[in-house]
Amino acid sequence: KEEVIPPVQVDFERSTFQVDVLDYVPLSRRVSVSTNLESQVSITVLGRNGTASDVQHDFNELGTAHQFDIHGLYADTMNVVVVQFFNSVNNLLSQDTLFIETALTIGNLPEVAIEVPADSNREVGDFYLISYRGRIAPMAPIMIDQFGDLRWIADFSNHPSLNELHFDVGLERLQNG
Repeated sequence: KEEVIPPVQVDFERSTFQVDVLDYVPLSRRVSVSTNLESQVSITVLGRNGTASDVQHDFNELGTAHQFDIHGLYADTMNVVVVQFFNSVNNLLSQDTLFIETALTIGNLPEVAIEVPADSNREVGDFYLISYRGRIAPMAPIMIDQFGDLRWIADFSNHPSLNELHFDVGLERLQNG
């Protein structure tokens, strides 16, 4: 879905987007929206460093009641998220832009500088999962992008059972993301 094409001319309608904060993941949002035609959703969180820092995800399920999570928002920023609706043969039905403001995340996060050689072939959307041990408990798993920007964090400090989370073996990203 890299090429932007004008929407197919149909009577496509959608409800107002409902955007909710995910309790323990402050840089993610859950979005609910309904449409009058079956469609599938594609989202792109526009990055600060051009397309190499965009976070893009296609939801391949066709339906009229959509609920999806947006990950990869920046902290303390008015984030721009492009939401596209496609029909079953990948014709663009509609495109909308969401503006999602985020607050500061938990304190005591490290400053991250990533040095990348000029001749390296970085993948678009490279992310690094880090087991942050900057406080005793709970530890905070974080993800940064290839530019050193925080794009995801799990803050369990107010969670009823995970508020004492401590892991010594680190974290590993699973095959399904």
